[in-house]
Amino acid sequence: MNAFTRLIAWFRSAPKTAEEIEAAHDAARIRAEMDTTRLSQRSMAGSNYETRRGSDPESY
Repeated sequence: MNAFTRLIAWFRSAPKTAEEIEAAHDAARIRAEMDTTRLSQRSMAGSNYETRRGSDPESY
């Protein structure tokens, strides 16, 4: 075994356990819920900017 192969084997991560996989899925689900909440809260503000309501009085 050459030094490079040993170095790669040393830095290789251990196989993930079922608990680590479940925690990663939970974290991804929570992150997706937070993104959905943020986007739904910003949707009304975005629609105001897209329709240009309130931004230019001469465009009414």
